[in-house]
Amino acid sequence: MKRYYVGLDVSKDETAGYRGDIVTSFKKPADPDVLSRAMSADMEHIVCVVLETGRMANWLYD
Repeated sequence: MKRYYVGLDVSKDETAGYRGDIVTSFKKPADPDVLSRAMSADMEHIVCVVLETGRMANWLYD
């Protein structure tokens, strides 16, 4: 079974995402809906998402 761990490097305008052993990476606007769609193909295999702390992290977490 696939298991992905996602790390999100959050900034004001853009969020960089890294999954697992860098299976894939992306840069998207710092918007929860956009980020959710970017990860949706593998959503059932994601076991953990880690957000970099900062001003945008709380907004994305909620």
